Amino acid sequence: MANSARLASLGQLVGGIAHEINNSLSVILGKLTLLEMKLEKDGIEKAEILVELGKVINTTERISDIINNLKTFSRDPQRDALEKVPLASIVKDTLSLCFENFRLNNISLSYGIDTGIIVECQKVQISQMLMNLVNNSFDAVEADEERWVKIDAGIKGDTITMMVIDSGKRISKKISELMLTPFFTTKEVGEGTGLGLCISSQIMSSLGGRLYYNKENQHSQFVLEFPLHP
Repeated sequence: MANSARLASLGQLVGGIAHEINNSLSVILGKLTLLEMKLEKDGIEKAEILVELGKVINTTERISDIINNLKTFSRDPQRDALEKVPLASIVKDTLSLCFENFRLNNISLSYGIDTGIIVECQKVQISQMLMNLVNNSFDAVEADEERWVKIDAGIKGDTITMMVIDSGKRISKKISELMLTPFFTTKEVGEGTGLGLCISSQIMSSLGGRLYYNKENQHSQFVLEFPLHP
């Protein structure tokens, strides 16, 4: 079940990731071609060469980050041990796979998480849960006039809370009561497995936390609660 949900999420990302990498490669090719032309004409200073090469290196590192994060996201985490990880770094790495797809569709994607918030978890599992929630939000707001998704987190008492909120309308009571059950989906046939939320809920339970839908928010809001470890 987990593999099916993970592959479905990856399928939704492919277009945006391919576009992001192609854009980055175009930047690299353009910079190197410009340098080659200027060097042939002896019309470039060392300082200018260093500046342009710096841009090439930064763009190359960007591609490397995307590929590494994609490899991490697609991995089966079953044998991974729990580790203490900054929640902000998990969110940053996961959203690096999404930003281009959101930008291409004019959907705002943002997050604000204190770098001092640490969760004890399997990093890949949290990344996969977050990706599922973000993908669901993308689908929910794609056709709306107001389109945004944001991730916030904080600590209250002995609980770490992470919220995925989007500009979509509140989900009906009937759907919200069923959406954590296996194979339930509101998407068209072939567009969703109906497993993502169910698996995410099971993962949160295994970590001593929980995943739930906040019916009180005026927008659509999913909440992940983690136990705070000293």
